[in-house]
Amino acid sequence: MRNSSLLVCLLSFLLVPSMEAQWDELRSKNPAGKNPQLLLVQPHDYRQGELIQLERSFPQIPGVAGARPQEQWQAAGFLLYPGPDCGSLQTPCNGNTRFRLVNARYSEGSQHIALNSFAPALPPGHYRTTALWRKLVLISRDPMSASYGYPTPQQYVVSNDVEFDVVPASTAWIRQTLAASVAILRAPLSMGVEGYVKRQTAAQQLGFLNDPVAWRAALDLLPQEENNLLSTLSTHDPVRLCQLMQSRIAAPEQAVSSNYLSTMMQVCELAYLAPPPIISSASKAVVGAVFSATPPPRVAVPIDPQLSAYFQKQAVYRRSFMNEAAKTLGGSLTKKKSEPKTIALATLLNHIQQVRYAQPPEPDPAWAPIMKREFIQSFSNIEVAPQQFLLSMFVGLFPSPEIVPLLEAILDRWKAGAAYETAHAALRALNKIDPKRAQSRMVAELGKDRTWLDTQLLDLLPASAVPSMDDALITSLALAQLSGGWNPTLRMAALAKYATAQSLPRLKAVYESQQSCQPELVAYFVRADPAYADKLFRSSPWNMQKPVPRCAVDIFLRTSPLAMHPVLEKYMVAYLMHSEVHVKTVAAQALGRYGSKTVQLPLWDSFRYFHEYWKGKEAQLAVNGEGVVLEAELRNAIARGRNWLTTDTDLRTIASLCISERCRADTAGDLRTWLKPLRIEIMDPPNGSTVAQYYGLEGVEAVEAKLSQFPTGTQFVLTARIQDASAQADRIRAFASGHGLVVTLVGRDVKP
Repeated sequence: MRNSSLLVCLLSFLLVPSMEAQWDELRSKNPAGKNPQLLLVQPHDYRQGELIQLERSFPQIPGVAGARPQEQWQAAGFLLYPGPDCGSLQTPCNGNTRFRLVNARYSEGSQHIALNSFAPALPPGHYRTTALWRKLVLISRDPMSASYGYPTPQQYVVSNDVEFDVVPASTAWIRQTLAASVAILRAPLSMGVEGYVKRQTAAQQLGFLNDPVAWRAALDLLPQEENNLLSTLSTHDPVRLCQLMQSRIAAPEQAVSSNYLSTMMQVCELAYLAPPPIISSASKAVVGAVFSATPPPRVAVPIDPQLSAYFQKQAVYRRSFMNEAAKTLGGSLTKKKSEPKTIALATLLNHIQQVRYAQPPEPDPAWAPIMKREFIQSFSNIEVAPQQFLLSMFVGLFPSPEIVPLLEAILDRWKAGAAYETAHAALRALNKIDPKRAQSRMVAELGKDRTWLDTQLLDLLPASAVPSMDDALITSLALAQLSGGWNPTLRMAALAKYATAQSLPRLKAVYESQQSCQPELVAYFVRADPAYADKLFRSSPWNMQKPVPRCAVDIFLRTSPLAMHPVLEKYMVAYLMHSEVHVKTVAAQALGRYGSKTVQLPLWDSFRYFHEYWKGKEAQLAVNGEGVVLEAELRNAIARGRNWLTTDTDLRTIASLCISERCRADTAGDLRTWLKPLRIEIMDPPNGSTVAQYYGLEGVEAVEAKLSQFPTGTQFVLTARIQDASAQADRIRAFASGHGLVVTLVGRDVKP
């Protein structure tokens, strides 16, 4: 053993000059002005497993506003000598990609990072390291993206090198460091950057202690600092760590998140699954680095049979592993303590979602009924913060009448002063399962002086479902406008949507008795008495060079979603030519979202006027953020207006008029959606659905309204990323058939 150690030392001594010569040669080729710096933060002798903090800085490259840089320098890890498994130019230390630590502190172009997250656990010895960057050059650019690649030959930049020593870690030091890290992480959370960095550093240090006691301490702390703790757990002994994490899944006090299961699976892969086969260089494809805002074109590249077989084996292993881990977690659910149970419910719901989306899909696990029962029984004990998220996920997976009592109990328990989010999620879920019951609940809330109801939820309550209740609505408004009243905006919005024409004289008197802007009441007049609304709009001169009337922007923003009429459209269209950019931007947004087909022409006129004004002044516009936003909103209003169809021909006209890069990029993206066949994507809120370039469509009704604008024979491909995909797809299929459209679903064609 002694002779072996002497041999290692001798080899190290002989190889140091060649290492130094190689690094010096690289450094001598650093371009002028590119001399990055590397510093040890608080240098000292580091124990095995101790956090080795570095400050890495790279000279900033001055850029030109609106222009893509011709070159970029990509951080490529570290050169390290002696390097256990990495450290050469061919294989720099760049971390285990499975457990890459994604955190770094930035300060004026510098980063504070842990070398431990890039290099394997270092045995005792003397080390040198230098930071490495690799050059990328601009290959191509278009309005939507830029592509960068490595030049030939490749070019590097290296920092100065630093030296440090790693010494053995005593048991006493490990226990002392472990206790200090745990104490910091268990202490009350302190606000500010200093407190955050202190906790982050403690979590990293605990994770890098390659010791089973530290592993258990880290798992005990979860869910605190979960990302840092899980991502830094050492994999020096993956078999023992895998067994430990598996054994703790069912522990009542153990928080088991989806991240926990994913990390455990990766550790166990290292322990029990053979690494991928090494493919000879002759069979490898040449790959260049390309960074783009858009997906690259698909190129058919043959996959090596050995790799293909490995990936299939890995996929089978992962699916089986996660199913078994979820089974264990599901079986332990009834014994889990409060916070771990909440986390376990989220983990299990996420697993069921993944199982249903798997290809081929699998049936719900056998433990799903237990999880459903436990969710309903324990929901009232869940902390407020995760309730909305969990409820929305649960209802998305199990939208059945059996949970209606839970939803109504949530609404019944709400008290004035409590958070609204859970009640809103419950109402939306109830509306999805039993719309009539949800509407009945909302009607009852309209007459209460304290309510969880808000203006946005009124979209779920059609006027046809509301009985005549003018007196109650007017009384509620009067009470809300008193000192300490409750949500007068909601009361005026309810009047705008549900009050009858018989209340017109009373509501005029209410409006005229007050001096404040009342855009929701204005919406009532737009609906019930457009002539009176027009009189209100014309009460101030439409002078496009004078300041904007006090209430105009509020009317554009808050009246148009509640009621639209030609008198309001004329009012907003006039302000498309105002000298103030903000009011033009708001008017364009509202007209695109709520305006009728008649507003297309003035929007086009405003867009062309913008083009003529800024033509030849592209550089000036690039630094005029307000102007770029106005052009984008005018473009969006025309290209994505809800109540008309803008075709690929129209989009090409828009592209020819664009001045800013943002406008060209957005239009290029819209044009790509017109590649045949067009796409329909059905998604739940908050994302909304998409038809061609029209995204954010809320509900199937909005999708059908947009489809009705396309000409007969238009071909679509439909995908659905929702739980009740089959029912939604069938409804759209029937609608498409009735309008002469061709819709291709999964595995079948739907034709007129």
